[in-house]
Amino acid sequence: MRIIIEYSSSWRNSVLTGSNDEPVQKRNFKASSKSQETADVRNISKNTVLGVLCRLIGDQRKLYQATASDDFYFKNLDMTFQEVNSNSICWNETALLINKSENRPSQSSFIGVLDENEPLFFSKYSYTLWSILDYDFEELLDFIINTDIDIKEGTVSPRQILNRVRYDISSMDKIEFVSNSIESLEIRLKEEVLKLKPRESKVLELQEEIEALVIKSQSSKNIVFERKLRDAVNKLSNEFSDQAYYEKSHSVYPSRIYAGALYLLVLEMTKQGFDTSDLITKKGTIKGFSKRGFNGVRDFLNPLMGNKKKTTHTPYLLTKASGQLEIILDIDVAKAKELKQMIDNAGVSSFYLGKKGLAYVSDIRLR
Repeated sequence: MRIIIEYSSSWRNSVLTGSNDEPVQKRNFKASSKSQETADVRNISKNTVLGVLCRLIGDQRKLYQATASDDFYFKNLDMTFQEVNSNSICWNETALLINKSENRPSQSSFIGVLDENEPLFFSKYSYTLWSILDYDFEELLDFIINTDIDIKEGTVSPRQILNRVRYDISSMDKIEFVSNSIESLEIRLKEEVLKLKPRESKVLELQEEIEALVIKSQSSKNIVFERKLRDAVNKLSNEFSDQAYYEKSHSVYPSRIYAGALYLLVLEMTKQGFDTSDLITKKGTIKGFSKRGFNGVRDFLNPLMGNKKKTTHTPYLLTKASGQLEIILDIDVAKAKELKQMIDNAGVSSFYLGKKGLAYVSDIRLR
């Protein structure tokens, strides 16, 4: 007996944890990302085909329930299947997966109204904490090196904090130490010179860049700045030994230094006997900030607003397929007629093959 299935736009990705072979339990969405590569692509399997056959005869049980029962119609049935390659096409398509099981809006937004009594912004030492973000970078280095607690009074604006972090601090360029930049250029110059046909213009360009940096490295302004930067980064690294403030290239991101300075202030205030409980969580963290960075608008403000709405969406690269599936059952004619009658009685006109899409029986051949 042959059953021919036509299907269109069937999803081939697995987006949930767990398995259909297990008892019913909570199945969570798998972590998705903005990657340009498809994930967890699954081809049609024996379970897929058994699920289709059960659907066609009107058996609505979960597959693991049906296969475990004594009255499972397809038990011990000799079955094969194949996709007709000449009729199959496969493509990728970007979709937005919406997961309503998490208390989160999109990464760059927040939902709800901020409590006007939120202690993180409206308590005794709030202005002192957030004034750290108003320092220019050299002022920040001076504060870190000589941490002086200066209690300040003023009004805190969450919007101003966001704007300062997102548009000013986060956009600051990575800082390279001049000596490291010279070393990197010298390596490139050596590689260029050793080529079979070195480009004279490139060699000259690199030599000029190195000379300019050597002059810069000898300036008193650069010497003072780099000494401050090293002292500040080393102090943060000593205070928070589990954090890395130097990148692999020994460069420094200013945003990491600002975040570390916030925690350094809270640490010093605590040492001096100030009550900082309004500024940090029970775990000792400042909401929205780690010791080396800003966690994003959503994680900063949404928890403070009670997680008012459950929604998030992520671009996901789906694999879709259309084609023809041929199911071959090794049964006698009487059994084949019985099965066809059951399919006709169930009257299933269309169904999913795998996930989503559309599938239907185009032909049933008894022999």
